[in-house]
Amino acid sequence: MQVSQTEKKEISGAVTLKTIDNMARAMGCRLVYAIVPDRPLEELVSAQARKKATALIKNANTQMALEDQRLATDEINYEIDRLTREIAERLPSDLWDDT
Repeated sequence: MQVSQTEKKEISGAVTLKTIDNMARAMGCRLVYAIVPDRPLEELVSAQARKKATALIKNANTQMALEDQRLATDEINYEIDRLTREIAERLPSDLWDDT
């Protein structure tokens, strides 16, 4: 009966990982939970690093514009590229936080 109820809950998205883990243990199995990227991880990291770098540089450039020290487009692009590489190499703990 428990399996049938769990299957019904799973279809509606109402089953918990704890329930599935308990079922796996009862069957002499273990639950393996994974997030698998659709693209190579390096691409995902690079894209997220670029997103963060772009936001940081554009924010800094906005502040600089208030002091009439705005960067030229080629300087902005250079800084975004540079900061993207730095972020991707450093992998800060807030990499996946919203920017």
